[in-house]
Amino acid sequence: MNAKQWYQRRVHGLDRMRAMYTATYWGTCPRVGCKNQELLPIGLYDEPGVDTVKFYCIRCRLIFRKGPEYSEVDGCYFGTTFPHLFFMEFTDLLPPRANVTQVTPTVYGFKLHKSWYYKCLWPLV
Repeated sequence: MNAKQWYQRRVHGLDRMRAMYTATYWGTCPRVGCKNQELLPIGLYDEPGVDTVKFYCIRCRLIFRKGPEYSEVDGCYFGTTFPHLFFMEFTDLLPPRANVTQVTPTVYGFKLHKSWYYKCLWPLV
């Protein structure tokens, strides 16, 4: 655990991260079903220099890459467990789980058969 991870897990660091989260400092989820859910930073590796910071949406549980302004921030500064520990501490910020529905593919109002996707890919395979 590096110094930045240590600070984030202390009372002052967690309070500051909470303020940043509620102010949508890191942006919102780009998915429509998440209804502008705030994002939290996450690292995919705990070793420095491996990968840049990514952003985690608690509602859809997906990880996103943001713009070039975060391309220099190392993901290990936040670590792989930060969002999960954050919501263990601040359970009042947990949103309801996204109710993601499957889109039924249609063409001119007619539903497509389940095999349409594989038949489209057949010439490529």
